[in-house]
Amino acid sequence: MFVKPYSSIRWPAITPLVLAVFCFVVFVSAHAAERGAVEDPGEVSLTKQIEVLLGALSFSKSATDGKDSEAKFTIAIVHDRNVAAKTLKATKAAFEKNSDLEIKGRRISAVILPFRHARDLKKKIVRLKADAVYIPSGNERSVRIILSITRRLDRVSFTCVPDFVHWRGVTLGVDASSGEPKLMVNLAGCRDENVEFGEEVLSDAQVFF
Repeated sequence: MFVKPYSSIRWPAITPLVLAVFCFVVFVSAHAAERGAVEDPGEVSLTKQIEVLLGALSFSKSATDGKDSEAKFTIAIVHDRNVAAKTLKATKAAFEKNSDLEIKGRRISAVILPFRHARDLKKKIVRLKADAVYIPSGNERSVRIILSITRRLDRVSFTCVPDFVHWRGVTLGVDASSGEPKLMVNLAGCRDENVEFGEEVLSDAQVFF
């Protein structure tokens, strides 16, 4: 069997058009891979999950309503040192994309709030005059510390981590595992943080006791 040497094989000519198409396909593929985790139509974006949670907060009744009310509804995004910087960046961006929403007639303002221990967290939440406390992923070791403060201050806690609601007692959450955001409400958390949700929320939520 005769095999032509590499140098004698006639390769198809690569025209400028072919080269341009090839480069475009490579660029699009790389760009899609970079953004895939964010823009996958099968996933619910963090921005959408935050939007659903903020909508539910609009129907909440808290013991602190009307007390020391600022012009904005302030949300503390609390975190310990284990929360990744990219998680905080994505969380802040998701709140900023929903900044045109109002809760009880007040525009929202989300502030990242690091803390070292319970006393530090309490002091910072009071100083910020936060109306609610958002707990991002990565706070697994500190959830109970955070809740000890939200309960003491009657601040509603909420999250996009389903296990924090189901197993840890965070009051409000969202489960997006099915491809559709589903509200979660922990009634024990409601009781401990002195907050109530009406039928507008409870009738369409997963309720835990």
